[in-house]
Amino acid sequence: MLVAYLQTKTYFSHWSDLSPDSAQVKNHGATIMAAVADAVAGIDDLTGSLAKLTYPQTKTYFVKKHGATVMAAIGEAISKIHDLVGALSKLSELHAFKLRVDPANFKILAHNIILVLATYYPADFFPEVHVSVDKFLNNLALALAERSDLWRKAQKEKDLQEGQN
Repeated sequence: MLVAYLQTKTYFSHWSDLSPDSAQVKNHGATIMAAVADAVAGIDDLTGSLAKLTYPQTKTYFVKKHGATVMAAIGEAISKIHDLVGALSKLSELHAFKLRVDPANFKILAHNIILVLATYYPADFFPEVHVSVDKFLNNLALALAERSDLWRKAQKEKDLQEGQN
């Protein structure tokens, strides 16, 4: 993961050695693979099985609460579909500057929401619905990534200015 997706190193900056052979990386890899093996063994309770990857005492409550928060925000965005960028500017800023969420994750979330809708509502999720939901969620992802793009541009300009001095 740290080799294939270099941007993930940001989340492990507190580790002293990020090389593939380091004890911390090997330990983390073993933890992840053990949790995946447990998840496969307990496929009927996937949420419970994957809870071992984070803080087990808060996982259930966090996922349910955050899922409700995300879907409420999407509902709010639907009501302000004419100005998604404006409606989501505070969330965009929060995710860009405070939480530092990679904007690619918004597209992944959009894809997962489509999969869930298609799985739970197959009779209602015909091609025209799929296209319109996909279009809306992609625009939602772009609106959420808006501040991340501004932050990146500001960082590039700052780096260029520092390089000229």
